[in-house]
Amino acid sequence: MSAESSNNDAPSPASHTAAICPRYPRRGAYPATPPTAFAQRPIKVAITYAVLYRFRMPIFRRLASHPHLAVHLFVGRGVPGTKFSNAPDREGLDAKIMWSLQKQVSSTGRNVTLMFNPTLPFHLLKFRPDVLLVQGGMLPNNFLTWAYAKLTRTPVVWWSLGMVRGRKFRGLSAWYRRLTKWVERRSDTFAGYSSAAIDYFLYEGYDAERCFNLVNVVDTDLVTQQIEETQDQVPELRKRLDLEDCQVILFVGSLIETKGITVLVKAFARLLQSQQSNNIKLLVVGDGPERANAEALASEHGIEPRVVFTGAVYDGVSAYFQLADLLVLPGTGGLAISEGMAHGLPVICSTGDGVEVDLIDEDQNGYYVEPNDVDALVDRLTLALENPAKLEKMGQHSLQIIRERANIDRYLNEMLSAIYTALQPPPK
Repeated sequence: MSAESSNNDAPSPASHTAAICPRYPRRGAYPATPPTAFAQRPIKVAITYAVLYRFRMPIFRRLASHPHLAVHLFVGRGVPGTKFSNAPDREGLDAKIMWSLQKQVSSTGRNVTLMFNPTLPFHLLKFRPDVLLVQGGMLPNNFLTWAYAKLTRTPVVWWSLGMVRGRKFRGLSAWYRRLTKWVERRSDTFAGYSSAAIDYFLYEGYDAERCFNLVNVVDTDLVTQQIEETQDQVPELRKRLDLEDCQVILFVGSLIETKGITVLVKAFARLLQSQQSNNIKLLVVGDGPERANAEALASEHGIEPRVVFTGAVYDGVSAYFQLADLLVLPGTGGLAISEGMAHGLPVICSTGDGVEVDLIDEDQNGYYVEPNDVDALVDRLTLALENPAKLEKMGQHSLQIIRERANIDRYLNEMLSAIYTALQPPPK
């Protein structure tokens, strides 16, 4: 057991984290060691997921290329042309895209796509995995994987964010949540996105020895490579976007209501009213249904020249991160936090997938603000931008966190620990 994984039941003080939630250390030993029963052959891992999301491809590839694993992915067809679709580049992945029944339903102000892959049990029977790595919260597929696991005595790793803090469930969503928890608690180990997920798992009474804190991050090695590949493009891009000689606040993500882009535009307008300087601009990288509202809001406040909307950028997005002095994410999400930090940026964020608890050291590499709190966001923006020397130092602290405790290597190791532990029965 590594020093990092000792005293695992004791969280670090909440005052050191971005929000009111303890920070839990990782549990897995480093490096993770497979069970002796699999010393002579790779472990067959079936990953059941909604689709091959772009943002999940790095960890899928890492797992698929690991010498101790033989990975097969089972996913639905998704909705082409949306975020809920399969990434086009599947090279190196053994993936089965299954026939799907899909229906979008709305409850408690959220749209949820229910996906059912009736052929999933047959594909699992054909593959005969040693362990199931299951995306949590995907009913009714979670029932299919539970039934298969029960019949074949196959251990299950439940992979989820736990529960978004502050989210309310009523009506249909409340029933969905009850059914999800019924399946969830019958898993063998729990791989959580963050300390917030571990906090939820422990609250539900799950065995602490079988709860693993992944700390959900991008492929930090790939980001380093992308910085090297795109850094020569930055001066021309800065000139083309008219961002020379100014401080740049960056937002990256889908322009949907839950991402908080209109909250950011309102806060930015207020910030400009209180600042004497004219050298601050907001760079918005992304697209979606809220773009029109955000642009209209910028026009209403008379700040259009100070807000740059680029639309969605996938290839070469690293150059846009390199333009920025500060990354601001006032809504849901999580992976963009680590992507910004890997570019050496301080981050202001709100409640996302919970990883903000693990990544934001308050006033050291960023700040946490409550959702939809424009006043708090203005205050933190002012605090961050008024001292450029401290802002640069905070960015260096972000890089230190990525190098030392929140990188793709540590993420993979903790996931391996969850898989290996699931294959070993709990002590009686």
